[in-house]
Order: sequence, then structure tokens, then C-alpha cells
Amino acid sequence: MVHVNAFISPPKIWAKQSSDRIHRTNPCESFHSNFNSNFYHQHPHIFKIIEILKLFQYLQYSTKQINQYDYTFEKRNGSRVTEKALRSALALRI
Repeated sequence: MVHVNAFISPPKIWAKQSSDRIHRTNPCESFHSNFNSNFYHQHPHIFKIIEILKLFQYLQYSTKQINQYDYTFEKRNGSRVTEKALRSALALRI
């Protein structure tokens, strides 16, 4: 029997809950769920697939750029803007 600590990447790293999807325990499952939710046909057109992949790439790049800087986003009333709200704003810009 192999002990869990013998693995290079222990389960506490790869089986942790993703920050953007509460119901998914694996980032790959989260991506797959989000990706599939963008298609309405079982066999979508290749241009639709490419468009969705570009959208995912843009959102990942934008999120990485936002996370790279330590900005504090505040509304006029002093309340802070959450990461979820920032992602929604990025999605609307596309």
C-alpha cells in the first residue's frame, strides 16, 4: 500500500475547492462544466468552439493581470468590490 505522503503532489493540493466554483472540487471539472455550458448543440460548429476558447483565454489573461497588481477597488460608499464582480465586469466588456 502506498502512503499518501509518497506522492509528489498530495491530494490537499489537487483536491482542494476551487475559488470560483463552490460546487466543484476540481479545477478541471470546473473548466469542463463552464466550457460545456457555452454550447447548445451536441456537435457545435468549429468557429463557435474557437470563439469560446478565445473567450476563456481572454478571461484567464485578464484575471491574471488583475491578480498581478494589488489594487483596492472601492465603491463610493466605501464598500469593496469582490473578485466575482470584477470577473462579471470583464465578461461584459467582451
